[in-house]
Amino acid sequence: MGALLILALAATSLAQARVLSQPYQAELVVLDVQRDGSVIVTHVVRVAEEQVLVSVRALARPLEPVIAVGKDVYDVEVKEVNGTYFVRVIAPDVGLVNVTYVSDQLTRMVAPNLWVLNFTSDAKAVIVLPTGAIPVKVPEGFLELSERDGRYVIAVPAGAHEVRWILRVKPPILVAKASLRTVSAPREVKSGGELVVEVEVANVGNVTGTFFVRVLRMPEQSLVSAANVTLSAGESTKVEFKLHAPRVDRNSTLHLRVVCGQGESVHDEVEVSVLVYVLPKRWYGLELAAVAAVAVAAVAVAVALARRRGGRSERPLSEVDYKLIRYLRSRGGVALQRDMVRDLNLPKTTVHRHLRKLEKYGIVEIRKVGNLNQVRLTSSA
Repeated sequence: MGALLILALAATSLAQARVLSQPYQAELVVLDVQRDGSVIVTHVVRVAEEQVLVSVRALARPLEPVIAVGKDVYDVEVKEVNGTYFVRVIAPDVGLVNVTYVSDQLTRMVAPNLWVLNFTSDAKAVIVLPTGAIPVKVPEGFLELSERDGRYVIAVPAGAHEVRWILRVKPPILVAKASLRTVSAPREVKSGGELVVEVEVANVGNVTGTFFVRVLRMPEQSLVSAANVTLSAGESTKVEFKLHAPRVDRNSTLHLRVVCGQGESVHDEVEVSVLVYVLPKRWYGLELAAVAAVAVAAVAVAVALARRRGGRSERPLSEVDYKLIRYLRSRGGVALQRDMVRDLNLPKTTVHRHLRKLEKYGIVEIRKVGNLNQVRLTSSA
């Protein structure tokens, strides 16, 4: 989209290379139409001389955010006047200014897969249709109709226009896919005892399918148990496997892998470990209690340290932050943001960003006085 806008701007500049008699003038409107019908609108405005504000008539009600960019990023406000919306750009620099917003009121679907765009522009307009769009109606007086990067581009002069198109729709790919939502097993089991592995498997595909669910013993990957389930799209079910732990003469760990899939393909897998014990239960319980006590103590120490660290209050300030604070103190604790930009010879965006940081820390307060920002040091500074 950036390349399209640059090309359109270059063409417009060549065609309109003249001294403007108005203080500002709309040169171009770019309508970047999305597949869902929303439109990203960019007005290209040439400002010939310094202005307190520049008012741009929006094609339809803009959605937030509305962005104005030229040599800097400018503050904007949106006003409605008798059903027409205007974007007011505050104190833009001389030169080209791009005003960009999104609107969901420029298009509508009048029939299945048939879309219509209606708008009225005060300047030349470039419409970029969505990927996969096929235009079926374009304005008779169009200036250009081409295809770039798989998207149709239509240039039209100022005026009221209607464009219609249909969208190519790709047929859905039907896939059945299994997923393991949960796998639960006991943490421990006595040597030779029974253990139950409970598995919840779901079909996360878009068509009915039959899947296998298998329990394998690791690392040899020998099959312990298996089941088949048939699930429709979005359906899930639980499968229970009753197994027996191996007989051992000392404590050991049983490693199991649960897999699900279809045919020769494994779609999902989860590994679980079960402790197989041979000690009397009361002895083993004492061992667990000791380990749990150590774990609880470790967690308590970690929480205490985290709280002590969290209690420290640090406000990392940069040299620019201190420069702004010293300037405010030299002015009696209050100044206009515009004066700070001018006197400190800093970019507008830099001053704006650092003042917002100081406001977040409670060091300054920022208030609107008319169309200007007034900055005041707080008592904590």
